[in-house]
Amino acid sequence: MPDAEDVRVPTYRYEPLLSQHAVRLVILHLAETESNPLGCSIIQLKRYSELVKPGNRQGCSAVSYAWGEPNFSESLMIKESNSNSITYLPISQNVSTMLCYFRKPRKPVYLWIDAVCLDQQK
Repeated sequence: MPDAEDVRVPTYRYEPLLSQHAVRLVILHLAETESNPLGCSIIQLKRYSELVKPGNRQGCSAVSYAWGEPNFSESLMIKESNSNSITYLPISQNVSTMLCYFRKPRKPVYLWIDAVCLDQQK
């Protein structure tokens, strides 16, 4: 991520949920090597109906990451789903490490991460 002191970094802004039955999911982008930048997209799905739809094989894992002090020293690059713009969400070193562990070289990973999928400001 660009150094925030050198460049104005666009911060991710949460879109309102589409309905009371919607949930945000992180789609962790592919990584051929560990040195690839950490990136994702955030989508909205209707709870349950999309996740249990016949033929849906991507699966989804739920992760809670409230470990240690909330020191947001890292950033998660987010590709906006409705455009090609890139924004960043501050995350902790623990979350960055966890996301690097979960990402795959050939298959996107679907995650529900409480502190990423829930707007922590509301």
